[in-house]
Amino acid sequence: MFRERRRRVWFVTVTALVLTLAMMIPFVAQGADQFASPAFQQQWNTVEAVIPNFWGPLANARNGQTEPYAEGTVNGQPGNRLVQYFDKARMEQTNADRPVTNGLLTVELKSGQLQIGDASFQPRNPALIGIAGDQDVPGPTYASLAQLQEKLPQQSGGVNLGYDVPTQKFVPITASTDPAMQFVTYQGDPGGRFGQNIPQAFWNFLQTIPGGWLTTMGYPISPAFATNVRVNNVDGTLVFVQAFERRVLTYTPSNPQAFRVEFGNIGRHYYTWRYEQPTVTVVPSATPTGTTTPTGTTTTTVTTTTTATGTTTATGTTTATGTTTATGTSTATGTMTPSATP
Repeated sequence: MFRERRRRVWFVTVTALVLTLAMMIPFVAQGADQFASPAFQQQWNTVEAVIPNFWGPLANARNGQTEPYAEGTVNGQPGNRLVQYFDKARMEQTNADRPVTNGLLTVELKSGQLQIGDASFQPRNPALIGIAGDQDVPGPTYASLAQLQEKLPQQSGGVNLGYDVPTQKFVPITASTDPAMQFVTYQGDPGGRFGQNIPQAFWNFLQTIPGGWLTTMGYPISPAFATNVRVNNVDGTLVFVQAFERRVLTYTPSNPQAFRVEFGNIGRHYYTWRYEQPTVTVVPSATPTGTTTPTGTTTTTVTTTTTATGTTTATGTTTATGTTTATGTSTATGTMTPSATP
């Protein structure tokens, strides 16, 4: 009797300990165990060998799945297409006889218009998911991109736009003097909707993409901008960002040279937005130019200091609701440390 009671107490104690440890260990989603199709595997192998982490490792990917798509067919069943999500993008094949493509993920995340056919969309809210930096930390989101114009005039010089985290607004900053962030080309679509200046580091990186950058990236839909976010648990890390139709590029000057320009984790972000966030009532979508309509007029003054070439002061005026003063510091490499005072 005594031994049996001891066994029960021991079993209950061990069981409670195991359950406690299970709750303490964070759940990690299992990665994909195979490619969804030989065509997907060929696509992955062809480019990943040239640019490591172009798609992201298979261990971080999702297994293949079907998604509703009006023109699609999978195994003879119409109305669906085969897709597979990787860290950096989504592979998709509408029909077995059509090539593997990448979705316009940035456009969908920015607009909230989930594409379910060549001309069919399901309205949702834009994605309040951070574009750059560690997960779930303050910073620019895909929804923030609606504040920016999709087409700007051609210009020279360095990146002169920043995202101020406290005010959640884009503000003018002193132009970066980092050679990597000097504008070297202007790219726009034939229809005239998009047009953006691309800095040196991003343009150099685009030239290395096998098969041409346009198929992989799409056209640029936002100007390049600077922000300070937490990266690898380091707060205030300077990151430059530029959004394209299909992917996002980031430039982190403090990274080792080989990893300064990287693809954002848009495949992972899109999957979270589509499958792991609750579907909510849709708000009105942004205007085609990406502008917003303020309800009051105040002045935001941005003061920047360039340490390498002397001290300069730049003042920009924006309209917003409420009164905000934002101050940013830009070093010779374009370091921006914005702060806001209510």
